[in-house]
Formats: sequence, C-alpha cells, structure tokens
Amino acid sequence: MSLRFFALFLLFLSSCVETTRHRLPGVVMKTEAVEVVTSWKVLEKGGVVGRVLKVRLPQAADKEPFFLVQWPNGSPVGRIDGKGRAYRYEPFKKGLVLVGMDSLEEDVKVLLELGELPTLEREPKGVARPATAPKMSKTRQGRLRK
Repeated sequence: MSLRFFALFLLFLSSCVETTRHRLPGVVMKTEAVEVVTSWKVLEKGGVVGRVLKVRLPQAADKEPFFLVQWPNGSPVGRIDGKGRAYRYEPFKKGLVLVGMDSLEEDVKVLLELGELPTLEREPKGVARPATAPKMSKTRQGRLRK
C-alpha cells in the first residue's frame, strides 16, 4: 500500500513542477570571429591546462590585439588586454570582471586558478583552432578603455 502511495505522490509531484526561462534585461552574449595571431599551450606540471591565443578582431576600430585564455576544451575563461589587465567571463554578471593586472604568466595563473606559475609553450603557426570571443557593446568597450 505504501509503495503505491509513494508512486502516486511522485507522479503528482512531477506534474506540479513548471520550468520557465528568464533572460536578464540588457544581457545578450553574441560572439564574433577573431583572427589568431599566435598561440601558446599552458603547461602546469607537464600537463596542458589551457591555451592562450593572441587574437585580433578584424572588424574592431582599434585593431589592437589581446590575449584570449581558454580551457583545454576551447571554451573561453577570460581575456587579457594590451595593458596587462586580466578579465574573467562571469556568466551571471554583466560583461567582464577585472581579476588581475600583472605579467602574462601571472594573469593566466589567476584566470585558470592555478597553484603555481604556468609555462607557456608557443605552438606552430596555424595550429590554433578558429576562435570566437564574446562581443562587448560599444558602451562597455568605452568604459574598459578609460
């Protein structure tokens, strides 16, 4: 008797659950193609823990290259601009979050949350996979330049 009651209870409970999807106003993540200038494998204790791509946005006004930091599977972690400022992509916050401002190796360490300074091993030209970067609005780009 109790097993039947439990099965009916689970059936009733699942019929009461409703899933809805909400979008935050003003937060739209679009991607844009980037040109890979050069790339490095990020090594820690002999294993590959990520990649760093020096990229340029072909359609950007300033054409200044920046560094895109990726996990080993190619998903983006953050970016480092030409002045050494490291920004992490935060999915539930607007845009990029400043996490450090140091050397390239130190910024990569912070972005990938590594225990020690990583070794960057340059990859041969053309090895880097085509990449995309989350697109920032023009107002957000203006705030980051200040």
